[in-house]
Amino acid sequence: IHASQTQPNSDDAADYEKRGYLGSKFLFCHYIAATDSDREAMARTKTSLSFSTHSEFRLGENGDPRVALMKARAAGVSVSLSSDATSIAPPNMFENMRFTWNMCIPWKGTPSESLPYLGFYETIEMATINGAKALGIADVTGSLTPGKRADLIMVSLLAPNLSVGSDPANLLVNSAAPGNVDLVVVDGRILKRDGRLTSI
Repeated sequence: IHASQTQPNSDDAADYEKRGYLGSKFLFCHYIAATDSDREAMARTKTSLSFSTHSEFRLGENGDPRVALMKARAAGVSVSLSSDATSIAPPNMFENMRFTWNMCIPWKGTPSESLPYLGFYETIEMATINGAKALGIADVTGSLTPGKRADLIMVSLLAPNLSVGSDPANLLVNSAAPGNVDLVVVDGRILKRDGRLTSI
């Protein structure tokens, strides 16, 4: 469901829970205007949140996307990253991870002051396994686990922009770009090799 990006909040997760809507098969998108009780209901029922970081900043006029995301994480809501309209931002998950990581810090004198920082590994989880969980396919894909589909994206560290550090998680979130993707395998099929598409 496309939930409120602005006030007043026309969506009520607690009410949805009473009606039996919430759960692992229900997905909120955006939901900047969520209240504490909304987030508690989502965490309690394992209802995921799809967060389009660029879009939330452009369209969440009456709320603070930074605080909304940090409060969702603190409440225990599973958050996945998504792209909204390409007229607002490119569908580039590397840029999405970088923007989200950079903005997700507590600011003194704001409601985010006591909330936890976002780390590199959690950011990558938002871009991978949490998306699979949100779509109900985490048992099939979303992580490198024996028995799951062979869905892989391999990034080459040979490019100059990825030679600036040694922590792979930091490099993926802060430095990687689509041009660094060297190999793509989807369900065992190689769709990109040596940086070139193989099926088009």
